[in-house]
Amino acid sequence: MKKLFLFLLAAGFALFTYAQQTQQFKVNVGEDFAPINNEQGQSTNTPSPNVKPPKPDYTAGNSAKVVTIREIGNAGNAFGLCGGSRTYMWADNNIGSVAFIHRMLNPPGTGYLAYDVSIDNGATFEIDQQVWDPNNYPTGVANGNARYPQVVIYNPDGNTDPNNAIMSLFAPVLDASNGASWGGYGWGTNPLTAVNPTTPTNMGYSSPGDEYIFSVPDAFHITTDGQAISYEPSLVEGFFANYTGYLVYTSGYYDDVTSLFDYQQELIEFDITGGGADVTIPSQKIAFHPDGQTGYMAMLTNNGFNELAEGAYYPVLFKTTDGGDNWDGPYTVQLGGPDGLPAVLNYLTDELLELLYEPPIPDREELLFTTAFNIALAVDMQGNPHLSFVVGLGSGTWTLYTSIEGYPGCGGMIALIHAASYDGMNTWFADTLTRPYTFRGIFPGSTGSEIWEDLRPYISTTPDASKLFFSWQNTRIENVDDNTAPDIYCMGYRVADMMYTEMYNVSLFTSIMWQSWMATASYYVFDDGAGNYEIPFACQIMDPDDNIQPVSFRYVDDFVITDEDFIYVSTPEVEQEIISISKNYPNPCRDFTYVNMTLVEAAGIQLEISNLLGQKVQTVNFGVFSKGQHKLSIDASMLESGIYIYTLSTGLDAVSGKMIVE
Repeated sequence: MKKLFLFLLAAGFALFTYAQQTQQFKVNVGEDFAPINNEQGQSTNTPSPNVKPPKPDYTAGNSAKVVTIREIGNAGNAFGLCGGSRTYMWADNNIGSVAFIHRMLNPPGTGYLAYDVSIDNGATFEIDQQVWDPNNYPTGVANGNARYPQVVIYNPDGNTDPNNAIMSLFAPVLDASNGASWGGYGWGTNPLTAVNPTTPTNMGYSSPGDEYIFSVPDAFHITTDGQAISYEPSLVEGFFANYTGYLVYTSGYYDDVTSLFDYQQELIEFDITGGGADVTIPSQKIAFHPDGQTGYMAMLTNNGFNELAEGAYYPVLFKTTDGGDNWDGPYTVQLGGPDGLPAVLNYLTDELLELLYEPPIPDREELLFTTAFNIALAVDMQGNPHLSFVVGLGSGTWTLYTSIEGYPGCGGMIALIHAASYDGMNTWFADTLTRPYTFRGIFPGSTGSEIWEDLRPYISTTPDASKLFFSWQNTRIENVDDNTAPDIYCMGYRVADMMYTEMYNVSLFTSIMWQSWMATASYYVFDDGAGNYEIPFACQIMDPDDNIQPVSFRYVDDFVITDEDFIYVSTPEVEQEIISISKNYPNPCRDFTYVNMTLVEAAGIQLEISNLLGQKVQTVNFGVFSKGQHKLSIDASMLESGIYIYTLSTGLDAVSGKMIVE
């Protein structure tokens, strides 16, 4: 299966000079950079003190819903769930099932894998079901030890019986083919409801040769037609090291004969700037539309195509419309500069800029912005990509500033962004979801290894991809300056009219309050068909002072967002006229009249028609339109003769006109 990549030409696309080099901070700022989570003894760096500027409004995000916290499985240490927004959990609405993958206790050993499974929407679980035995790896238990597992549920088309579904895992193993420890993939399957299997799973493996170099993949997804896909950057010698210039792409379908996924692997050439250990691809995700054909690979890196981005990360995407047979790209998201996202350019307050910089304060379009080191991806019902990531001021050396020395508390240095494109990635729309209170938590171990955890953004979707749910972990406790006592936060987004819910603290007033460590969310949520959407979450309970102690896992049941919760329009990025319209024609009209509409950015459009008494007589939700010109049709066939006022609204801007119905 050959992949076709259409690379953009960089000729004539000049990089702006990094403005930060000529701008002087007047306060000491703390830098954070891509973490290395690894109990095999690879080196780590010591971060700057994580001290923050003045704290924000504490009332925001303190709304709670009644949830149930369920005890599920266990593991021998805290490393199995660390390392970012991987696919540790998968829910399937058609069979009311959810699977959660993790490492096991010792004995039998932390290189063994188990899953916890529920077939009643998370109400009850079978836990610690062993599905990976490193002794079965061809070269023995030491080489077969698994790390950082991911999981999906394969549910054959049309099936509504959990007994006919399959749990499938995908994990790196320590076969030492890539550096001191890393290299090799392991995968396996188990009938979803076959608990306590006598033969722990059907196992497959791939140990790389000279051509393939495996490390630790972040991306794992299964399409509705049953294709499981993973990809990662090919790195020399392990975790966060020299990039070889290739992506390792692994995909396959379930084989009824072998009871395994028949994975095929290939290398995809993809150049990024810098190379070496300084710049690589710290995070990557893959997701597909419910049709199984339109999909995206999204990653954080720098391929030299963006202005004002030297030494900084930004999102880069590839797109397929044929189920992954062919991919187009790369497409990049411009963060800063004259063509940057307004949500990024404007999230820093004037007061914060005055605090940070010596006069003259730089123009916002001169600032260097960079993402942090985790990205979330989802595909909506119209086949459009949605991203979630943290942005901050960049240092020009692949790091971002997250703190100000001498200003305890929090506020404003970073922002969690929702970015989406509604026109084939020609333009991007973005909102600031929140300005997080803290960024990074560092958890020591008695053996000397550290775990570094950032916000871990996730995006979950309804099965039809009409609603999205953004989640992340953050510590919002007064006088706590690090992300070491996190709660789970979540807010919903309705695609058709671009409406948000408020921000909820999922773990508020529960047994996992301030200890929702390494929180994870399912890509799909449960939809009861009556406007109630239950988002599955899980986290681990650990000793924050010793990461090698055993941990236990918790499942968040009954966190439900309803249709009535979508009450907020997209946050205004800049004060500007978003929508303009022509006079409707013909006017007077009998059946239909038409309006030419121009949008300066993507927006959800709603039509309201009122009579001269101000009584609303008709409402139409047109859905989301991309930036540019559009022709709208207004159906007046059901209206009585008379004069009416019609209003087209984006939620942030509205225009009205008068029409006469004969």
